[in-house]
Amino acid sequence: MKVVGYGFIMLASWLMCGIVGPPGSAARPDGMMIESIVTSSYAVMLFLFLGFLFIFLGQRTTYRAKAASRA
Repeated sequence: MKVVGYGFIMLASWLMCGIVGPPGSAARPDGMMIESIVTSSYAVMLFLFLGFLFIFLGQRTTYRAKAASRA
């Protein structure tokens, strides 16, 4: 489960490079339209949320399994 979370975070990082990074730099005034920047920003926020959620759930599952094996 944690691997899925890390995958979402990597995907969000890759999209962030296109929004604010020098190669794509979608945030330039002469660049892309504002609607596509907003859509990309929402996608980044969603991927980051899902990534941290899956990492949290994976960690929680690991800690519960360890606690159950000790009892």
